[in-house]
Amino acid sequence: MTTTTSATRPRSPELAALLLKIAEGAEQRERELIPPREAIGWIKEAGLGRLRVPVSEGGGGANLQEFFETLIALAEADSNIAHILRTHYWFVEQQLQNADPVLRARGLALLNANALVGNAISEQG
Repeated sequence: MTTTTSATRPRSPELAALLLKIAEGAEQRERELIPPREAIGWIKEAGLGRLRVPVSEGGGGANLQEFFETLIALAEADSNIAHILRTHYWFVEQQLQNADPVLRARGLALLNANALVGNAISEQG
């Protein structure tokens, strides 16, 4: 698996533009119960799922403060999207802390392919 785009960096103009784009349709998506598929696609395209991955390993290089600032800004743009990504960001942290180099490399390769990890186990129906 290879990275198709560079990851959006914290506090960058690209991140600000992405958050504005997401916020523009948030109210309508909420009001009309429209799943945010398009916005999730923008997030994947921007490599925002790799925000915490070090730049040297294909990510955005955000430290914890920058990550939480970005997550708060994302929740302000569309709280549903921040909620959708909670399991993904847990997965990212697990990969970054993995002591097994083979498993870490496998997890980072998945992230660098712009995959987003979700949690379907707790969903009903």
